[in-house]
Formats: sequence, structure tokens, C-alpha cells
Amino acid sequence: MGASSWLRLPITGDLATTRERIRDFAEVSSMSPERIGDLILAVNEGVTNVLDHAGGRGELTLRSDDDGLTVVIADDTDLLTSAHLRREPGETPTRGMGLWIIQQLCDLVTVEHTGGRSVLSLYMRHAG
Repeated sequence: MGASSWLRLPITGDLATTRERIRDFAEVSSMSPERIGDLILAVNEGVTNVLDHAGGRGELTLRSDDDGLTVVIADDTDLLTSAHLRREPGETPTRGMGLWIIQQLCDLVTVEHTGGRSVLSLYMRHAG
């Protein structure tokens, strides 16, 4: 690719369009097809958390460079903490697994707080 590129998207309930835009960006960024599927699932889980727990207010920023792709999922609630990343999946198999799934799929996952926002950052190398 040679240079970094980025894409910013508002978080909306239209998850199908969000997944399509992520797929398009990742393909242009030279991410391997296997990793693209993992990326889409991880971001879908993060966005769903914003929709379910943060009132749907937030944005996605995708950045790609020669090595990998970073997705920043920021919401306006400042509720997500790094302690959430240390939790094991919930006992109810249909709920409480999103952050655990994200961590299984991504190479690096962090949570930060800035300006009253929770910022979940996901990093994936282009190839596994």
C-alpha cells in the first residue's frame, strides 16, 4: 500500500452497511481474506456494544498502514473500562461475549478515555 489511509463512519443501526464499508476498506488495504472476516466480526461486536450500551452515539475510524489496520470505536458515554477486557465470557451464551470475541480475533485491543468518551481500539495485522 505504501501510505496510510483512513475512513471515518458514524455508528448507526445499519450494521449491514457498516460491515460492507469495513470489508471494502480492508480489501483495498491488502488485508488477507481470512483476516477480513475476523475484522468484520470484531468491529460488528464493538459497534453492537455501542448500540446496546451507549445509546448508539459514536463513531468508527479505520486506519491502515503497511503492517495492519487499526479500528477505533469511540462512544459518548465513557462507560467502557479496561476492566471490561479482563472479564471472562458471560454464562449466558447469547450475551456478554462481545469483548471476549474481539480479543480472540484481534492482535491488540485497548480501552482509553478521552474527552468524556470511551475509546476501544482494535489492531489487526494484514496477514495472520
